[in-house]
Amino acid sequence: MMNRTLRDGRGSASVVMLAVVAAVLVMTVSGLLVASAVVASHRARAAADLAALAAAGVLMGGEPPAAACHAAAQVAVANHGRVQSCIAAGTEVRLSVAVPAAFNGLGVATARSRAGPRPVREGVSPLRDAGWPTSSPSSAGEWPADVASRRGQPT
Repeated sequence: MMNRTLRDGRGSASVVMLAVVAAVLVMTVSGLLVASAVVASHRARAAADLAALAAAGVLMGGEPPAAACHAAAQVAVANHGRVQSCIAAGTEVRLSVAVPAAFNGLGVATARSRAGPRPVREGVSPLRDAGWPTSSPSSAGEWPADVASRRGQPT
């Protein structure tokens, strides 16, 4: 009878180990997906900042706004992103860049950025007439006029 009891218990450790390995595998894959989204967010922020600086440099050189947005698009593509919107006025530019996540199905990370000189007086911004918000950062979804926005989130 004792021999039969030992046989019934055999293999139970294998089942437990299989469950542990499966749990570790699920956690590893989940971690990789989160890391991919975070990397895409950082890339989107960097691409948006660099594209905005490139566009502002073109505007400061006296080129038209279309040339500035074209330069921004080239810089965004070089950083594995694409410009979603670009508005340039005077020597100031605001744009939005999207960068896809490394894994399909995770979506894209977007970031917005602003570049150009600080307005001389409070409330003066050439982009106000273009429809871009220039109020304080406490307003939901709006950017301050004097600070480059560095928001990026996977969507």
